[in-house]
Amino acid sequence: MPEIQAHSIRELKRLHLLGIEQVEGIPCYHITGSGVLGDHDIWVSTDDLLIRKLRFLILNTPHEEIRRNVKVGVSLPPGTFSFSK
Repeated sequence: MPEIQAHSIRELKRLHLLGIEQVEGIPCYHITGSGVLGDHDIWVSTDDLLIRKLRFLILNTPHEEIRRNVKVGVSLPPGTFSFSK
């Protein structure tokens, strides 16, 4: 499962579906839950069930992540994950 603040989404408690909202034109389930480090909002696409947006607090500072151009099942060039030592 994807991780939020080094914790798995599976660890979120008191989950609530707040409704369906658009994230950059994509209909998403807006889900809220509480984790070890605070409250989280997650937007999951109603079509492909991929996470499109996250909102959470780290040290009382709000953070937001929007995932764009998500592609699954595509080939990646061999050098994509080459790292220099």
